[in-house]
Amino acid sequence: MEVKPGYKQTEVGVIPEDWEVKRIGDFTDCTAGGTPSTKVPNYWGGDIRWMRSGELHLKEVDEVEGRITEEGLRNSSTKIVPENCILIGLAGQGKTRGTVAINRIPLCTNQSIAAIFPNKSFVPKYLFHNLNSRYKQFRELSSGEGGRGGLNLTLIKSMYVPLPPTLTEQTAIATALSDADALIQSLERLIAKKRDVKQGAMQELLTGKKRLPGFGEGKGYKQTEIGVIPEDWLVKTIAEIAPLQRGFDLPTTQLKEGSYPVVYSNVMSTLNCRIESR
Repeated sequence: MEVKPGYKQTEVGVIPEDWEVKRIGDFTDCTAGGTPSTKVPNYWGGDIRWMRSGELHLKEVDEVEGRITEEGLRNSSTKIVPENCILIGLAGQGKTRGTVAINRIPLCTNQSIAAIFPNKSFVPKYLFHNLNSRYKQFRELSSGEGGRGGLNLTLIKSMYVPLPPTLTEQTAIATALSDADALIQSLERLIAKKRDVKQGAMQELLTGKKRLPGFGEGKGYKQTEIGVIPEDWLVKTIAEIAPLQRGFDLPTTQLKEGSYPVVYSNVMSTLNCRIESR
């Protein structure tokens, strides 16, 4: 592949020629946490925050549910990590493995979380965005098979990361991506609000509790088999207003290329050469 002027081919693909590519273990260090024994009550319920891998979905972690004591900290492999560490799920249920977050408060983690320490050589939020975009790669790197696979510190330290030459550029990139995330989250909240409004409108309009202008002026309500509805509405069975017909068995081995859509119960669709009604 031809590389345009000002760029170069590297282990992570084509990047600007003034950028560097480094393994994570070459510019910072990382550690994994641990879990105090649940059989010792004195280890739990203290003032030290302790994070479970299931909380990685928070992405920007400014609070966690778990608490341990100083005694629990001393008698386990967990350790306090500073704020602005990049947290990666080493293992966990569902989609947790490979999920990336950043902590905004000092805390401890369980053994299923790796913490990449911040330092002055890179911008933590830049590294967060870079690794957060590589979820699929983390899943593929995981040792083991299927949902039982796991990451480890060696794999994480060996990952290559493209690094802009200045912290200023790293910050600018991180800010642009964070702004985009904030906009997306704002739009998602707006969509959720509109969806709730629509749901409420459906409940009122489809049951006749609310009538649109020009319909049902002066009409009352009546009790029916499906509840109270406007007195000028009817209640009928589906069979009374529309024909019903089940589909027919059409194995994929009998499909022939054509223009008629074929829809299966698993929502898979294809096209067939003819349509048949019985």
